Amino acid sequence: MAAKEVSKKKYLKILNKRLRAEPNAPAGASFVFYPPGAKAKQATGVVSSEPCNKRELATMAAIQRKAAEEFVVTGA
Repeated sequence: MAAKEVSKKKYLKILNKRLRAEPNAPAGASFVFYPPGAKAKQATGVVSSEPCNKRELATMAAIQRKAAEEFVVTGA
């Protein structure tokens, strides 16, 4: 199956929707553009909005890894 092309904004929304649906997700955490505070056009990646422990980071990494297999980010 070919990966679907999405914008940076759409990809960030997808990640956060999946994070909220995850039962092991850290409370109050979300994905944000990197560097923090960047708009989609200037963003070079995504990171956690707040410090997390190893288990929480592993959960977020798994969500991002799965999404990266399904989507290709294009443009802003």
